[in-house]
Amino acid sequence: RSAGEAGNWPNARYQWKECRKHYELGQYRRPKHEEAIEEYLNDHGKPIETAIKAENLDAFRKAMDECVDAANAWHEKKDKPYIRWKMPDHPPPDIDFTPQK
Repeated sequence: RSAGEAGNWPNARYQWKECRKHYELGQYRRPKHEEAIEEYLNDHGKPIETAIKAENLDAFRKAMDECVDAANAWHEKKDKPYIRWKMPDHPPPDIDFTPQK
């Protein structure tokens, strides 16, 4: 499903850093959502960062699931229930998430 699931913590750190940049760009491009995105990152991004730093798979899974659920709730609150995220069952077939030595 993800680099974290594969135990590739350096890649998970990189992906989260890149994802966070997209959120920050969203804050800039959609200032009316700036506060909500900041709240979302504080409430749901920090547990992901903490789990990745600790290389704790159980905490990572929990944080990711809660992050997705919160994103879906936020979209419903903003009258966009047709935007629904989910964690994939399998990683994309063209990406190898296993740790490289």
